[in-house]
Amino acid sequence: LTYPKAAIEKCMQGKFLVKLHISLKGKIDSIVSYSGYDLLNKTMQETFSLMPGIWHTAIKNGVKTDEWFIMPMVLRSCPDNKFTIADYYYKKAMDAYKANKEDEAIENFKIAAGMDYTDVNSLYNIAGIYLNEGKENEARYWLQRINELRDFDIPELEGIDAKITALGADE
Repeated sequence: LTYPKAAIEKCMQGKFLVKLHISLKGKIDSIVSYSGYDLLNKTMQETFSLMPGIWHTAIKNGVKTDEWFIMPMVLRSCPDNKFTIADYYYKKAMDAYKANKEDEAIENFKIAAGMDYTDVNSLYNIAGIYLNEGKENEARYWLQRINELRDFDIPELEGIDAKITALGADE
């Protein structure tokens, strides 16, 4: 992994997921990165697509099958301070939203969600803003990300169902 210089300069970091589809032949044939940063998503996709070798295929009921593999990632490029935590950007997004600056709010919600993939509130707010603007396809993308969190069987997401339900994101 070569961390892009622009990502370091802008302190693009956080906890996010990379989803890899492993084919029956043991090759990665699809990669989805769930960072809030397009640059880091592109970097993850490029990095994993260049990985050599054969991956172990999944086995279900004694039969090899293709399968999605979920990999939690933590990337850090900046020292810890208030500008590199998701809560800071969430609050900044809420302030922008209250000031009717939807574009600025969306960007800050994306940064918050990019720093912490369990930040369901930011994902939900992005979808809500897009729905209010009549951009249903964009809203659907972010709501789908919320629903996908339920499918990831990793310890970091313990209790995610209750969080999503309490937020009303099911509706």
